[in-house]
Amino acid sequence: MSKINYLFLLLLTVITGLNAQNSTRIAFYKQQFFLLQNNPDSALVYVNKIFESKEDIDLAFAYTSKKYLLTITGVEFKSSDYDTKINYFLKRIEPKKETYKDLASIYILLGHIKKNHNKLDESLKNYIKAREFAQLNNDSFQLAKIKINIAINMGALNLLDEAIKEIKETKKISNDFKNDSINYQFVKKYCINTLGSTYFRIFNNDPEKNIKYSDSAIIEFNKIIKETDEKYYLAPASYYLGLLYNYKKEYTKANTYLLNSVALYKELNFKQSLTNAQFNYYFNNFQKGDYKIAKKGFLEIIENHSDSIIDFNYLFSHKYLTKIFIEENNPDSINYYYDQFLFLYDKSTQDEKKQFSEAYKLLENSDLKEAINSVKKENKQLKFDKKIIVISLVLIICTLLILFIFFISKKRNQKIKLLKIIEEYNTQSKEVLQSEKNSTIINDEIELKINEGLTKIEKNSTFLDKNFSLHFVAKKIGTNTTYLSNFVNNHKKMSFNDYTNKLRIDYVIKLLIEDKKTRNYTTQALAELLGYKNGASFSRIFKEKTGVTPILFINNLIKKYSSQDQLDSDTSEHN
Repeated sequence: MSKINYLFLLLLTVITGLNAQNSTRIAFYKQQFFLLQNNPDSALVYVNKIFESKEDIDLAFAYTSKKYLLTITGVEFKSSDYDTKINYFLKRIEPKKETYKDLASIYILLGHIKKNHNKLDESLKNYIKAREFAQLNNDSFQLAKIKINIAINMGALNLLDEAIKEIKETKKISNDFKNDSINYQFVKKYCINTLGSTYFRIFNNDPEKNIKYSDSAIIEFNKIIKETDEKYYLAPASYYLGLLYNYKKEYTKANTYLLNSVALYKELNFKQSLTNAQFNYYFNNFQKGDYKIAKKGFLEIIENHSDSIIDFNYLFSHKYLTKIFIEENNPDSINYYYDQFLFLYDKSTQDEKKQFSEAYKLLENSDLKEAINSVKKENKQLKFDKKIIVISLVLIICTLLILFIFFISKKRNQKIKLLKIIEEYNTQSKEVLQSEKNSTIINDEIELKINEGLTKIEKNSTFLDKNFSLHFVAKKIGTNTTYLSNFVNNHKKMSFNDYTNKLRIDYVIKLLIEDKKTRNYTTQALAELLGYKNGASFSRIFKEKTGVTPILFINNLIKKYSSQDQLDSDTSEHN
């Protein structure tokens, strides 16, 4: 062998060895990804190392697995860039025995990604594609994992009989690797979880008819709780147990399992599953009647939600907040969250509305369209009621304002009138009053006699006699009642009764102004003093003549003269 040939052979051997080492290293990185995929941060370290390869199949795997990890952790990234790379490398790969396993893995991950975005039909297509490659590769364990995912998707699509069939076939396939304890236990736990969730869905389709499936689901999920401490299995098992006990209205038990699932999903960093668990925990407390926890939780979901995506939890947090605010009698918040709920629902795509409808049926076992119509009706009624309330409040306020202005005006007029009466009696002397009374020109002898008699009666305050009347005065003057009545009508310009009341009211006003002690008299005492039979009659007549009651008149007198006395006292002390 020539020296050149020898060197060429040596170089070929070295390259082959390096390629083998590189292939082994990449295979190790893929293996670590699958082992650590429930711990995305650690798994991503190994995925990034796969990009060192120059092989199309490895790069397709690297971009797919990285997109999957970014998706489940909720990190924002440009999905279209990854899709372009994945499609590019998949087109370059020749399906053959050496690539079957990785192609099956890639399509499994693509199915997971679609499922995470609730695109279940597309997810199922990817799983079926993965199943084809796993069957070509004759890999029982990989095939079992794929069939489990197919069963899960079929369950979500309500193809429940097909889902149970897939699970039963998976159990048979798992016998092929029963000696591989780790993988066998892995598939076994997945089958239990999937079977439990399928039973749950059958029960939810018609709870009354399929009540036995509720108990079957609880049995399956409790197997998981008892047989493993792995969070990846415990989280969904706890979540579904929480939902099942919520259906049974065993809210305390439901809270325990839902809180456990929240804690587990937090540790797993499964953000969407975590939000689902949190929402159902708050919903459970809402049904339990613990509105404080429910309100705080629904508000947190809304506050922390990205506006770019409308999901069930975000949408229905608005709906249940309206119910809480109805209980709290908070009309503004009720209208706001009702409006937001209807706006978000109308903004959703038809596919999203379909998903919302299925999720709502799962949650409340009722039709979403009917709930939407009910919300619209309630919201319309609330807005109408609010308008009526606002109009009523405006009318009440206007009425109160008018009454207030009227009351203030009336009080002011009363005060002015009182002050005028007081000042009038303060400035008039007894002589002035007497001269005014005698100023009437009398020519007739009878009328002169009557005038002199009335003057004497007024001077002696005979009108205070309780028997004072037309007959009483006519007899006292020595005339008849007709002459007396005509005289009062013609010269006093009033009836005899009005004349009597004027004399008495003028007298008591003057008395109250001049004598402090009489201001302490009761209405009844003043009435008796003036010759009235009772306080009610006196009070009525006094108000007719002055515009105020005797009590109000006295109170104003007290205020006026007490302030004047204080002023005089201060002036005296100063001097």
